[in-house]
Amino acid sequence: MHIEEQITDESEVVGNESFYPKQVIWGQKVITLDTFYASQCRGITKIVCIAMCFFAIVLVCGSQPVNDERGPALFFCFLGIVVSFGVLLEYTFMLNTHITATCGFIIVSLQKL
Repeated sequence: MHIEEQITDESEVVGNESFYPKQVIWGQKVITLDTFYASQCRGITKIVCIAMCFFAIVLVCGSQPVNDERGPALFFCFLGIVVSFGVLLEYTFMLNTHITATCGFIIVSLQKL
């Protein structure tokens, strides 16, 4: 399997960020990556959200169940991790540029639940 990196013509030079967005050719497909999303405020917020959901799962698992509240709490914590990780991948692989605005709105709205 051969992987190449390619710089797009539309890249803007901002400081040391001259390789934005990065295109990687993998097999016969061109994959566009936003390599700076995780270092921006929104990306850091997603990473912190994933860490906090994981910490909430650990706390819920270690707590004493009261009136069977552990199950729904674990479900919503797990849902938070899955949706936050999905949104993080969506912006990292720039999938938000390939889907409709309605579908993107639904995905982000699921995270806000």
